[in-house]
Amino acid sequence: MKPPLWTLGLVAASLVLTGCPEKRRPAGSPAAKPAPGAPAKQADAAKPTGAQGPLADYAKNLSDSEKKATEVAGLSELNKAVQQFNVIEGRYPRTLDELVASRYLPKIPVAPRGKRFIYNPKAGEVTVEALAAAKPADAPVTEPTPAPAPSADTPAVPAQ
Repeated sequence: MKPPLWTLGLVAASLVLTGCPEKRRPAGSPAAKPAPGAPAKQADAAKPTGAQGPLADYAKNLSDSEKKATEVAGLSELNKAVQQFNVIEGRYPRTLDELVASRYLPKIPVAPRGKRFIYNPKAGEVTVEALAAAKPADAPVTEPTPAPAPSADTPAVPAQ
């Protein structure tokens, strides 16, 4: 005879509620706070401030998967439109905008964040390229140096 469904639900709920004992300690417990006058642990100072643990890893992997799916879907859509254009028109489009103008695409797909689509009209290929990293804020900005003023020895060239 099969056990009732509520028994399985009760077992699952108890497993979820028990969780990790380290996370269940109250905020005022001795393990949560160092004793007054005790030296601070060096390990706490070296910890990164970002999220850690399995949920943070899951979120990062989810974000990476979303970027990869956007990239693959966009590349597939663009390459398919380029091949259709080639079959019907007998040549590759000059630009990706020509695919939209000729109604092979409703709009050019958006590239994943930090990347862009590159089109080679000679080969009819669309690829993805990472954008160049932005300059650091503390990088020195170089100003163009002005041309030296003409000296009295050099004759001025009349403007034509």
